[in-house]
Amino acid sequence: MSGFTLIEVMVIVVIIGIITTIGIPTFIKMTEAAKQASTKGYIATLRSATNIYYSENMYYPYQYSDLPNTTDNNVKYDTIKTKEQKSNNAWVPKYMSDWIPAIRIGRKDWVSNTTGKIHEGANDMRIIDSVLSQNANNNLDEEIIYNCQTGVININCEFLDKEGKYIYEW
Repeated sequence: MSGFTLIEVMVIVVIIGIITTIGIPTFIKMTEAAKQASTKGYIATLRSATNIYYSENMYYPYQYSDLPNTTDNNVKYDTIKTKEQKSNNAWVPKYMSDWIPAIRIGRKDWVSNTTGKIHEGANDMRIIDSVLSQNANNNLDEEIIYNCQTGVININCEFLDKEGKYIYEW
């Protein structure tokens, strides 16, 4: 009668366990890297569309004469949060085929200090008319910070990406 002995089966189970222990963290890192790469691509598309808009109109999208809201620091701003706002923005449909896809950085702990909102998978935009500090977070809730005077677009996150670079510098 042929078959496997108990020792042989145990050795195979141990080998599978070792491979799994090594493979799962690698897979998780690859998934996070893929999310970051896709988000970088989306932001690059948004920046390109913004530059095309500027080259055709000689001003950046959302050059409101007066943005409707003002922060405590007298920074004027507006937000794009609802589906209706996102479907009627200046980049769609001529400059982009759809609204900006959800921001995905591969970290579920990206949470706003002020609201507790988890940013992963969202794409709200804050439009401002002045330069915020280098750190893009500034306790804002929106995932994307867009300066309508300079055309600068940042992701509102202080975490480091897989390459050790701050995500707000993307």
